[in-house]
Amino acid sequence: MSRYREPVNGVGVRLLPEKMREAIAAVQHIMPPNTGVIVFAFDFGGGGMSYISNVQRDGAVASLKEWIALQERA
Repeated sequence: MSRYREPVNGVGVRLLPEKMREAIAAVQHIMPPNTGVIVFAFDFGGGGMSYISNVQRDGAVASLKEWIALQERA
């Protein structure tokens, strides 16, 4: 298992789609208007990964590529 995918508290939790909707609604509530939001969830140790966003898929992918490129330069 990658150390980057180990649970911080030793417990992994599988999120349901309704929990993902709750999570993005909570984040959108505290962010300024016109802010793009993407929420990722994954199973510790590999397996499933889910995301939900308030932007179209192409916009989400472009934003993630930009973020990854910035992180790789850091």
